[in-house]
Amino acid sequence: MSTLNGCLAKMQMDLAAAHDAARSLQNTLADMEARSSLPPPSRGGGWFVSGLVLGAAAMALGLLAVGVCHAKPGGDWSQVDPEVREWIGSLVMPDRDPAYPVSCCGEADAYEADLGETDEAGHNYAIITGTRGNPLPVGTKLLVPPEKIQNRQGNPSGHVIVFTNENKNVFCFVPNGGM
Repeated sequence: MSTLNGCLAKMQMDLAAAHDAARSLQNTLADMEARSSLPPPSRGGGWFVSGLVLGAAAMALGLLAVGVCHAKPGGDWSQVDPEVREWIGSLVMPDRDPAYPVSCCGEADAYEADLGETDEAGHNYAIITGTRGNPLPVGTKLLVPPEKIQNRQGNPSGHVIVFTNENKNVFCFVPNGGM
């Protein structure tokens, strides 16, 4: 249930961001109209239709962004301290604008990854050490982009946690470090 709640919260944040983007686009169009020498808009065309088309496009892009996190079964964290479960649901992607936070997803995307390595090129990898019923097996190696390392929200779990999907896209990587 907490996975579903985490994804619903993420969808609400993404929709709010899309709404804000559409509002910003509407304000930009109004500014353009005010500076233009074109006749005022009418309901039959001109700036009004352009604004509707661009606003609809902005909303469609926002809805596509919602697809990052899907509620799905997996991630049995039921035996974990409720504080840790709440913390998992509260994490946000570190590479997103803090004004428009995006969830790291939830328990069904969270893996313990207490092993790691760095290759010759300096790329960091997390190695899954605990699945809690999620589909990727222990030993799976995941490339961790530097911008996905979450250091702002602590880590009370006692484990390095990586949020990923079946395609091995890392959403967040949280080093072990207490609160």
